[in-house]
Amino acid sequence: MFHEFCVKECIIHEVIPPYLAKSNEVAERKNETLKEMMNALLINSLTPNNLWGETLLTTCFLQNRIPHKKTRKTPYEFKGNRT
Repeated sequence: MFHEFCVKECIIHEVIPPYLAKSNEVAERKNETLKEMMNALLINSLTPNNLWGETLLTTCFLQNRIPHKKTRKTPYEFKGNRT
């Protein structure tokens, strides 16, 4: 049942040992990229720091619309092609 859900939602399910540094490598890299983009937007736009939440949502929105180097498709396009 869970496997079918993952296939339907285009989720790649990987089983890894807990508490390994490599287990969070991709997520940590993505979080770092979002944080750096957020800081750049806040600094360059002279936006007050109390708008960091909205800025983070904007960076996530932008990341989902930047094409991947290999596939030349955006994560947004991959999600749209699930049907």
